Amino acid sequence: MRRVLNVRGTVEMRVEVAPRSDYGRVVPTVEVVAGGVRFVDGCELDATVDLTVADGTASAEFTVSDGESVTFVLETTDTGADDLTPEDGAGLLDATMAFWRRWLAQSTYTGPTSSSWTSTARSSTRSTRSTSTARGSTAPRARSRSARSGTSRP
Repeated sequence: MRRVLNVRGTVEMRVEVAPRSDYGRVVPTVEVVAGGVRFVDGCELDATVDLTVADGTASAEFTVSDGESVTFVLETTDTGADDLTPEDGAGLLDATMAFWRRWLAQSTYTGPTSSSWTSTARSSTRSTRSTSTARGSTAPRARSRSARSGTSRP
């Protein structure tokens, strides 16, 4: 799961999802399904933005304004677990962050803190929330369920 949250201004983004099996030699067939795309090699991508598909790759170009967020969920289709949706994103992210904070709170490290593993780990739990990829960089491409079903998403 990846969530792009803009805290100030307007940012143009481009996301590409191109999963490959067999050490990158197999370009998967991609099917548009309700809420996202399915890569025939066994994974599905859902997004809160519309996705396009070309050459085994799903992509989206979008603008995120002040206070808006966009969520992407990539999961295997053979797990038997309930499908996750981009709308589940905020709750999943909060649960993940809470888990790692509880885990980190158990640390008994007492060495230097200026360059310690503990301060790095604590910092990483804060930066996880702000991870995103700006337009122009490469990342996986995908199409949202709304685009596939013909409905629009706010």
